[in-house]
Amino acid sequence: MSLRKVAVVGAGMTKFVRRALETGKELSWQATSMALESCELTMDDIEGVCLGTAPDSFDGVHMKGEYLSDGAGAWRKPYMRSYVGGGTGVFVPIQG
Repeated sequence: MSLRKVAVVGAGMTKFVRRALETGKELSWQATSMALESCELTMDDIEGVCLGTAPDSFDGVHMKGEYLSDGAGAWRKPYMRSYVGGGTGVFVPIQG
C-alpha cells in the first residue's frame, strides 16, 4: 500500500448556537455543502470522508458517525470516524 497525497480544499461551518433547531444530520449536510461550495466541487468529486465528532456519550446519539455520514457525503463511500473528546478537530486531519 502506498501513500497518496491528499488535500483539504474547502471548509464549511454551521452557526454556533445553544440549541440548534436542525438535526445533527442536517447540520452535517449544511457544513458539507458550504465546504463543497467554497472550493467549487460536488459530492461526486469526493472519494472518501474523514468525520470527526464528539464521543457518543457526550450527546447521547449512539453510533453518531454512521448517523452523520449521510449528511457528510459519505453515502456508499469509504469513511472513517475519529473522536477524542477535545482534540477531534486536530486529530481528524492527522488521521485522515
